[in-house]
Amino acid sequence: MIPIGELYPYRNNTIQELYPYRNGTHTGTISIEKLYPYRNYTHRGTISTQELYPYRNYTHRGTISTQELYPHRNYTHTGTISTQELYPHRNYTHRGTISTQELYPYRNYTHRGTISTQELYPYRNYTHTGTIPIQELYPYRNYTHTGTISIQELYPHRNYIHTGAIPTQELYPHRSYIHTGTIPIQELYPHRNYTHTGTIPTQELYPHRNYIHTGTISTQELYPHRNYIHTGTIPTQELYPHRNYTHTGTISTQELYPHRNYTHTGTIPTQELYPYRNYTHTGTIPTQELYPYRNYTHTGTISIQELYPYRNYIHTGTIPTQELYPHRNYIHTGTISTQELYPYRNYIHTGTIPTQELYPHRNYTHTGTIPTQELYLYRNYTHRGTIPTQELYPHRNYTHTGTISTQELYPHRNYTHTGTISIQELYPYRNYTHTGTIPIQELYPHRNYTHTGTIPTQELYLHRNYIHTGLYPHRNYIHTGTIPTQELYPHRNYIHTGTIPTQELYPHRNYTHTGTISTQELYPHRKYTHTGTISTQELYPHRNYIHTGTIPIQELYRHRNYVHTGTIPIQELYPYRNHVTQEGNSVSLVSGIYLLVLYFYV
Repeated sequence: MIPIGELYPYRNNTIQELYPYRNGTHTGTISIEKLYPYRNYTHRGTISTQELYPYRNYTHRGTISTQELYPHRNYTHTGTISTQELYPHRNYTHRGTISTQELYPYRNYTHRGTISTQELYPYRNYTHTGTIPIQELYPYRNYTHTGTISIQELYPHRNYIHTGAIPTQELYPHRSYIHTGTIPIQELYPHRNYTHTGTIPTQELYPHRNYIHTGTISTQELYPHRNYIHTGTIPTQELYPHRNYTHTGTISTQELYPHRNYTHTGTIPTQELYPYRNYTHTGTIPTQELYPYRNYTHTGTISIQELYPYRNYIHTGTIPTQELYPHRNYIHTGTISTQELYPYRNYIHTGTIPTQELYPHRNYTHTGTIPTQELYLYRNYTHRGTIPTQELYPHRNYTHTGTISTQELYPHRNYTHTGTISIQELYPYRNYTHTGTIPIQELYPHRNYTHTGTIPTQELYLHRNYIHTGLYPHRNYIHTGTIPTQELYPHRNYIHTGTIPTQELYPHRNYTHTGTISTQELYPHRKYTHTGTISTQELYPHRNYIHTGTIPIQELYRHRNYVHTGTIPIQELYPYRNHVTQEGNSVSLVSGIYLLVLYFYV
């Protein structure tokens, strides 16, 4: 029996309150409301470290020493916050004092006084009638300025030189811009290379695009991570991120979703492809809906072919349209006409790929032929060595003084190399200073890493299958040494006063540790077995959790197998749910342990 029908896809459960793609067995009660995204929350007490997750409305009437608000929040503070950390997608009205305002992605902010003018996060409406010497506007905003802005800071990853007047300049990402003044240099949106030789009355270029226009496009809207070569007619071509699109026919409203390779030779009035799909259609599918993380090869008619994610695939034959999904290790020894590599892939090709499409976060060593090399944009590159197939990803500063056969730099990196790295792959948001030897050092996004020792094959990637004499990426890591430099994951406040040889904290967390955790791995998509005590419960995204007891094996991650031995009077609700307080039914603990063992086995 299921008292609250809030089941996630592809699950059978009695009280399914676990994250998607999980088998949950609940045998107890949890007094604290664990609310998922898209919730309304009103607190009337005191929360010393209230961690609110995205898509929440929060009204606080108590005291919050370190209020950490997550994305998509409405927050009205009437007290004092010494270190206010606001995440993107927030409405914030401050009436107190913020000594050290920490602003998240793509901001440089140093505050020494008082901010009467609200700092608005993405997806906000802002009307300023005063003076802002350094207006910092966040992405996805409507901005109407009637005062003075000496230094207009346009949203992340913009090149803007204005010599005219902009009465209502809206320079946010994913915007339609109608300019009535003078701009000698076309307003470029983040991650764009733009060379215009025709006419575009309302050119809206989205981030991560290479666009060369030689004709006329009335409303060309290119989405991030697209290469677009148009030879036909598309009145409203909407390309979604991470797509390669070559059109030779007519598509009235072709909507391609992220992470797709699409080659159309027929007619599809409304083809909706979902992320992480390779679709080759030779029949007729009026509304093919493919779900993420699927391998789909269609030669006839399949209403919904649904294959599940997270697979290891070793092919020794021939696949005309090999679709590799994220979090995969693939070694191909046959032939792939259109090799599509998804993010987080290691690929070694020894054959021929006529159209090699390399996605972000890849290690690629090619020894064949690639007639169409897709290079990403927004790179500063100074090369003094040899790179036969340099694939540069967006947002990188790269100064190379050695030799890298296939240097692949990912976005948001500062890299200064003084040694030798055979395949150095740096991921976004990293500061890396290497003084030792790392033949394959792979750093993940949003990290500060200072290495002073030796790691023969340190792979710190997410969601990888790694055959190492040590441990796998983003896995349970057994460290026998010491790491003086704490590796903090994105959007974290971390105050450590004890000893953690390998403390790794994940994104969107406030963590204050005063004890000792020998191997505390609090990553998403993990199996965690804790045999000690955690004074401050680490909360994962999209949760409100206040723990006052002890949880020996409390795993509140997404995509987890959870065996609870306590009590949950309030059903854990998933996004887009109406919550009705109801105590869940009990199920055998033995079955829960069986599921946990089974998950470990798989």
